[in-house]
Amino acid sequence: MKADAKKIQEYHEDYQNQNLRTFEDRPDEIKDIFVDYATSDEVMISWDCPDSNNCKIDSFKIYISENDILSHKRNAPSQNTVHSMILIEEVPNDENFQFCYKLSGLKSSSAYFIKVTAVNKIGEGYHPK
Repeated sequence: MKADAKKIQEYHEDYQNQNLRTFEDRPDEIKDIFVDYATSDEVMISWDCPDSNNCKIDSFKIYISENDILSHKRNAPSQNTVHSMILIEEVPNDENFQFCYKLSGLKSSSAYFIKVTAVNKIGEGYHPK
């Protein structure tokens, strides 16, 4: 019994002397973007904050891509391509940030693809290709 107590004491001392660190990584992917409201020329989007992976999220990058619906109706589908994603803004993640963003100046004749990524000191968060 005394040997077991001694082993427990040794384990406890070894455990207290360990320097444990957590692994930091880029934030996780923002999987879902919600449309809170939309008009003919603006949309309010929101998202759930992704896992920060042990490193504070500093900002969020909002990307947009436009696809002209009217030209799609006039052209063959093979001629209609989605433009590449363009960064429109990087918004800081301060204590007042509500995980939402209003996009204005949209055209009613276009479809839009929106992507949001989180950024921390390690880099930009994971996102689908």
